[in-house]
Amino acid sequence: MKHDRSTGMEKTVFRSIAFPVSAFDHLKEFQREYERRHGVRINNNEALAIILKQHRQFIAESEEHAWMDD
Repeated sequence: MKHDRSTGMEKTVFRSIAFPVSAFDHLKEFQREYERRHGVRINNNEALAIILKQHRQFIAESEEHAWMDD
């Protein structure tokens, strides 16, 4: 994802996507738990962005420590 040099913020991409009901339920559960823990309401886009960022970090950490499993 590229950043807008004029604002320093990450550009936004708009896509229409479909989720299985179970995945959407998970998204909403995450959103509610985030609000409960942080006292901040976030929309679906923000919730999904946080989930994806956490996933990316988890994968990077897993790959970084994968050599320990050998």
